[in-house]
Amino acid sequence: MDLYTATGPVTNVGARLCGTATEGQILLGPETAERLGGKFHLKYMGPVSLKNVCDPVEVWEAKPDRRTAPR
Repeated sequence: MDLYTATGPVTNVGARLCGTATEGQILLGPETAERLGGKFHLKYMGPVSLKNVCDPVEVWEAKPDRRTAPR
């Protein structure tokens, strides 16, 4: 038996964003984008309707910073 299990709306949104992303793409919801905004280049993608989520979710894509990306 698992000691901890993540459930609830945040987990559902995260799973839906992961399922919506294309290969290599990182999509973020508003709370994560706000926390990471100064550390990554974020591209606003607009509101996205996700399965089993009542309201559209504001989505950002995390883009690599070419100056700091590993080579």
